[in-house]
Amino acid sequence: MTGNSCQDWAEKCADLNVQGYITKPIDVENLIFRIKRLLGMEDFEVLREQWGPDYETRIAAISPTIKKALYYIGLNYQQDLTRNKVAGYLNISPDYLSRQFHKECELHLMEYLNQVRMHKSRQLLRDGNRKIKDVAASVGITDDKYFSKVFKKHSSITPKGFRKRLLS
Repeated sequence: MTGNSCQDWAEKCADLNVQGYITKPIDVENLIFRIKRLLGMEDFEVLREQWGPDYETRIAAISPTIKKALYYIGLNYQQDLTRNKVAGYLNISPDYLSRQFHKECELHLMEYLNQVRMHKSRQLLRDGNRKIKDVAASVGITDDKYFSKVFKKHSSITPKGFRKRLLS
């Protein structure tokens, strides 16, 4: 972010692969949207897939606390996340978080986390050069066998089979 608005500066930024810039005065909603987009958080893909055409209505009805949980998971899915860590971040009890999350999202918190991880891993597996164990580690799962088991549960195919299907 800069106070400089001249065209030369914008061109220099483009040469440096800057993802975008915003002119002053700053539109706060536009700034938030751009930050979310850069972080890959413009929407909650797993819930969009689950809820289909009802997504917009249902996401608008989610409480701010659960939205914070969704954002936190989206930013930290590659870490060793637990229900207690998410609840600690939100300063609420783990039991309350679990009940509210299930009530509002119709998924258990850890199931949602696994779905996010599998969604991200399918994206990463499209790169045929990445090893499956590296993909697993990138989404926060250090045990290759567990990763394959969870991936197969969510995708009805092993990671190796998924990649073969993509490449053929």
